[in-house]
Amino acid sequence: MARLDLIVAVEKEHPMRPLWPAVPALLLLLRSCAALAAAPPHAATDLETRIAAILPKPAEDRWLQVPWRTNLMQARQEAQAAGKPLFLWVMVGNPQGCT
Repeated sequence: MARLDLIVAVEKEHPMRPLWPAVPALLLLLRSCAALAAAPPHAATDLETRIAAILPKPAEDRWLQVPWRTNLMQARQEAQAAGKPLFLWVMVGNPQGCT
């Protein structure tokens, strides 16, 4: 019972104390809401430029033009006949990296 009396005494002495931890969060929330309200709406062209920035450029897709082989012996014979090196891509585990 003495502990409850102590809590009541502290609340009477500092009635706003329970709100102080929430004040920084509230200020941050208000500031972010004000920033969102002040930001101009995005146009459709802005969305298109963002999509274009994310998508790979034609120079970045050149690896898709490589005639990849899935049969190692056939690839070895082709490389030997053409006098070219053989690039071997080996992967162990889940292709998504979730091993």
